[in-house]
Formats: sequence, C-alpha cells, structure tokens
Amino acid sequence: VVWSDRSVRSNAVTLAISLVSFIVWVLRAIASFVPVEYRWIAVTVQVYIIAAWTVARELITELLWPKTHRQCVDALLESQFMKSRSVRIRAGTETALVTGADGTIGSQIVFLMIKLGFNVCALSGSASKMRSIIADWSPVEKARIKVFQINFAEPLRMRTYLEQLRERFDQFDVVVLAAGTMLSPEGPVNGYEHHEWVNVISQAAVLRAVDDKLSEDARIVCMSSVCAHLALSNELSDEELLHSSRYGVYEAYARSKLHLAVYCEQLAREWANASPSSGKHPSSSSSHTRRIVAVHPGVVPGGLYRHTNPVFRFISDRLAHLLRSAVVAATLTLHTALRDDAVSGAYYEDRERLRLRSDLPQQRRALLFKQIEAAVEDIFSTTQPSV
Repeated sequence: VVWSDRSVRSNAVTLAISLVSFIVWVLRAIASFVPVEYRWIAVTVQVYIIAAWTVARELITELLWPKTHRQCVDALLESQFMKSRSVRIRAGTETALVTGADGTIGSQIVFLMIKLGFNVCALSGSASKMRSIIADWSPVEKARIKVFQINFAEPLRMRTYLEQLRERFDQFDVVVLAAGTMLSPEGPVNGYEHHEWVNVISQAAVLRAVDDKLSEDARIVCMSSVCAHLALSNELSDEELLHSSRYGVYEAYARSKLHLAVYCEQLAREWANASPSSGKHPSSSSSHTRRIVAVHPGVVPGGLYRHTNPVFRFISDRLAHLLRSAVVAATLTLHTALRDDAVSGAYYEDRERLRLRSDLPQQRRALLFKQIEAAVEDIFSTTQPSV
C-alpha cells in the first residue's frame, strides 16, 4: 500500500472513522442485555472501550500522514487556515472568544488564534493559571489577549461576568466553546445535573450573552466528544434529560456532549430559518452566514481526565507520547470551524462529518433545544437564578 497517495490515506481515515458507528451498535446491543440497575456499569465499560478504539484510530490516522505532516501538522494546517475566507478577511483586526482558555486544548487554541493574527478574549477558570500559560509569550502576543476569570458552576457570578464581557467588546468573529468537565463528583447546579450545566447550559449562555455581538458570518465551534455516541438520552423521560444522573457520571458526561452537539444542530436550524433582522445575513450565499459546528477534538491527556480511575490515568500518562497532542487537537478543531465548506450544525471527527445519533428523533432534539434555551433564559431573566 502506498500511503503517500492522498486519496488512499483519505479513504483509510474515512473508513476508520465510519467504523465507530458499528462499534457503538455492538456496544449497545451488548448493553441491552444488562439489567437497568447495572446499566451504569455497562456505560462505564463502553466509554473506555470507545476511548481505546478512538486512540488507536487517531494514532493510525496520524501515522498515515507523511512524516513532515506529523511533525508540523499545526504549521501545515495553518496554511489551509490562511486560504479560508474567515481568516483572510479577519486576521489582524478581529476578535475570537474562547471558553476553557486555561485548559489543555483551550490554551493551545488561544495561542494558535493569536498566531493567526486574531485578538483573543480568553475565559479562564483560573486567572493565575492563565498568567502562567502566557508568561513566556512575547509582549506582542500578550497584547492580543484579554483574560476574564469565570466559574461556570456559579450561576450568579457567571451572569455578572458575561454582562461585563458584553460591555468590553463590540464584536466577536470566532467563538470556541472549549470549557467542560468530565466525571465531576460535584452535585447539581441551579437544579441541573452538573455536566449538563457546565458543558451545555453555561456554554449556550455564553452564546446568548454575545449573540448581538457576533459578526454576521461568525464561526462558532463547540467541543463535543466521541463519547456522545454512548448517551442514553432515549431511555430518559423528558423531565430527566437535563437533570438525571441515574446512569452514573460516565453516562452523564456522554449525554452532556451529545446534548451540546444537538444544541449546535438545532441552533443552526433556527438561524437558517430566521429573518435577516434576527441574525441571518441578508445575502443568500451560505458563505456569508453564521456557522456553528460541534467537533470531537481527540483523546488528549490533560486535566479533563483528573477524575478518571487511577488505572486509566496511569496508562494515559505512560502512553502520552502516543496519544494526540493538544496542538494537533487545537489545530484540527480550528480547521473544522474555519474551513469554507463547514456545514453549519454538523458534528465532525477528524475533519470528517458524521451523523450523530440518528436514533434520536427530531421531536426530541427540538424539545431538548427548547429546554436548554429555557435554562439559559432563566439565567438572564430579571429574577436572579439561585446558586
């Protein structure tokens, strides 16, 4: 096999990605025989199985690239960035908003945006951590970043910070929603399951806060996960979708990532059906409208996995050199968001578009979107939300 042939590599990568649907089907079929009271165990095992498959897939995918591509993937994809209309008309003058800016992938996204010539508004959970991240940056690079500390698990303060954010900036051209938590042992926030609040509702609240600050053809990318394939949303009642944790933290995490991708999909539908006065660019050209996508960035060792079991942490630490790097994950994430052929509302893995959970009916997707919107509306209502 001649891996230097681009079409052969592309077909191999596409096949590897498409196999995830078969693997998920097999895992679900096996789980269907597990009693309901033990379903949380099945989901936990499934998460590690699909994570192992994804690691192997990503490793093979990157080994199929030419050596120079593997070594300089960020630089080579940056050359593709510069061909994007989004970058050509913005770089050097416009602003990107990044949540989770102090995270493993988020910090690399911030740096890459600055290298591309953007000014960056960085929402960080820890201002001190963000200062340490940018400590070695040049004065020119530091001048392009404004850091805001925000805790998405504190509704009252979050609302205040987002309102201050609106006052400081006139426009955002790129938004990266990279903040998130995984397997959090913390309890509900404002009545909602912890992962649903931090990973979904708070990120939707960020978009709501800056909605009228988004440029007419803004690019938005939401950080989802391959674990979204394993969510049990269809087994929950309508009232449980954003509140339940009965299948454990692994399923709660997977469900939150599915719900975030569904939110992107439904928001894209709303924008497409909106009148020009409500957000859609009056031009009929799709290249001049807002686009929002969800993406699985890859299995990247970092702080997100701090609550996983000790065995997984030990293995991931020892095999970190074989796992996807934060630089590659950040590059692929931005490439998906800024590419001119990105399909608004779509979900991507390794730059390939996938239909995520086709078994989830559109009626339920629309209901979920309404529930998330209602939760966001409560944050910005005249009545202050409870903490």
